[in-house]
Amino acid sequence: AQMVREARPTDATRMAEISVAGWQTAYVGIVPDDVIARQRVEPHIDYFASDAAFADGMQTFVVEANGVVVGFCHLGPLRAESHETLEGCELWGMYVDPDHQGRGFGRGLMEAAMDHFRSVGCAVAYLWVMRDNEAARSFYETAGWRLDATASRTEPFHQVRYLISP
Repeated sequence: AQMVREARPTDATRMAEISVAGWQTAYVGIVPDDVIARQRVEPHIDYFASDAAFADGMQTFVVEANGVVVGFCHLGPLRAESHETLEGCELWGMYVDPDHQGRGFGRGLMEAAMDHFRSVGCAVAYLWVMRDNEAARSFYETAGWRLDATASRTEPFHQVRYLISP
């Protein structure tokens, strides 16, 4: 059985482990091998246990399977491109442990994210995803996200932006 709940600072280590595992699996062939090899849990732990991760406007949910955190999503205000005047919310990141993918944990996190966006009155939410991460793009498209043709990034990686009206 899965349970989605708000994250706590004590979840930082598990979220960091899931982040790094995600990089080591999802981004092979997308991100240079040396970048993947340099991924370490410690900086992620430092962030997810920090005040910044829990500041006003930030929200993180974890999903548990049998009492163990197997995924998380991190939400916050839109980080608009420098030339934009957009307002909205952003799904800053979503990761499910590679060993637990394809079992509905991501869908549970997405429901929590959408509920949160609606509860704070967010009219449009955005997310960035690696352009060549076909599995993630398919997941987001199935969840109703639409490609935002007005924005893309080439540095440091090729990324595309999606949007949704929660």
